[in-house]
Amino acid sequence: MDCSEVKALIPDYAQGRLAPDKAEKLKEHLRQCDTCRTYWEDFQRKVLPFLGARVYPIPAGEKDLMRRQRMGQRKSRKLDKQHWLIRILPNLLTAVSLLLIIIGLVIAQRRLTGR
Repeated sequence: MDCSEVKALIPDYAQGRLAPDKAEKLKEHLRQCDTCRTYWEDFQRKVLPFLGARVYPIPAGEKDLMRRQRMGQRKSRKLDKQHWLIRILPNLLTAVSLLLIIIGLVIAQRRLTGR
């Protein structure tokens, strides 16, 4: 039994759904392979507590509602980006105008002083 097969069988082994002969081969592999043993220990610690948790299916109407809400959030994010540009545009134009005025004054001063 190789490592990829062991990792694929671990969920069934943890839930007791593995044939006894396969379970023995898996146990033997876990005794010999540090990588798979670490994987099994991580599985026991991180996944096994949730295997007994009950999963509730989402009703079809709720799925559609959730999908529409997600689409609405995407649209509002796009609008927020556009609103950001609209909010900053007047300030940006003011800054550019002031910069052009300053550049114009510097050029005029240089012409008057002959530099």
